[in-house]
Amino acid sequence: MIVHILERMRQAEASPPWSSFSAMLLVGMLLIFTAFVGIALASLVITEVSAMTLLGWSVGQLLGVALLGMVFRRTDARAFLLGEQTRLPILIAFIMGMTFAVTLDLLPVLVSGQLINAPQLIYTVRASSAWVWGLGIAFTVILQPIAEGLFFHGVLFPSVRVSGLPMTVATVALLHTGYHLFLFPPIAGEVWQGVWIPLLSGIFLAMLRAYDKSPRSAIFAMVGMGTFMMLKAIFIASI
Repeated sequence: MIVHILERMRQAEASPPWSSFSAMLLVGMLLIFTAFVGIALASLVITEVSAMTLLGWSVGQLLGVALLGMVFRRTDARAFLLGEQTRLPILIAFIMGMTFAVTLDLLPVLVSGQLINAPQLIYTVRASSAWVWGLGIAFTVILQPIAEGLFFHGVLFPSVRVSGLPMTVATVALLHTGYHLFLFPPIAGEVWQGVWIPLLSGIFLAMLRAYDKSPRSAIFAMVGMGTFMMLKAIFIASI
């Protein structure tokens, strides 16, 4: 079974009608939209930090998805973006993502006895308004998985796939780490949250994308990861 999985992951894919440089530029645009444009727009309507940050991130992700809709108007380009018909059931991808998130959450507890929380979880827990909680859930469970899934695994992954599986996974994972490190800087220099979690998540999601030949599995895995994060936020807030 493991041999079959590895063979499936190693199978070549057709090159998309865009370059790896163009794909990296688009990922950079998503970062700019989320880190700067969305925050700037959100600051015009709200000043409370948690609400402004979550709203800005959400607006940025929506702008990124809208940009993809404009760039990939042609049917053939959109077909490359969405990949093949997914073979991995979305429920399995969801469960895999949630299980992976639980594992990443428990590792620092087992090693150092510390429970480390992601910035989006912290901003959500700090919120006193129900609408901000709804915004945190929408961003973490819906908007972030869709936007990052499409940009990293729909646009970037197939553009660097010609370099071979190990290099492809490494490239996507490292860019995923850099993106998260810039957008969600580690709290008090926490290396596990700032570097290791996005790096390991990037490797996991890239390998899932390699097996399924579609960004859908990575998206639903991220939905599972985000769902665990929000369940954790609800539990922390109820203590």
